[in-house]
Amino acid sequence: MCLSAERWINIEEVRQGKPLKEYLLKKKTDGYTLVAAEQTSSSVKLNNFKFPEKSLLLLGQEKDGVPCDLLPLMDHCVEIPQKGYIRSLNVHVTAAMFIWEYVRQHDL
Repeated sequence: MCLSAERWINIEEVRQGKPLKEYLLKKKTDGYTLVAAEQTSSSVKLNNFKFPEKSLLLLGQEKDGVPCDLLPLMDHCVEIPQKGYIRSLNVHVTAAMFIWEYVRQHDL
């Protein structure tokens, strides 16, 4: 029995570097809003962000975040509000929180 989400949603693997940059630009021309889960000087708190229906979420690598050369391509940078000195979450936790918020806004 297969329990993978691949049965219900399309999953594409895109390599880092030029293939990822080209993929993001293509999605942007297809009408997607590019949203990076990243802390920047202009990022919006997740609880204050309204996801467009056609959103593409870009997650960075743990510890390093989203590569700096991809940030200019983003329409929005969104961060999870946190307190304390360590302002980082595991990437799978961040993904779950962003996806839950997207679903809450559009499907619940």
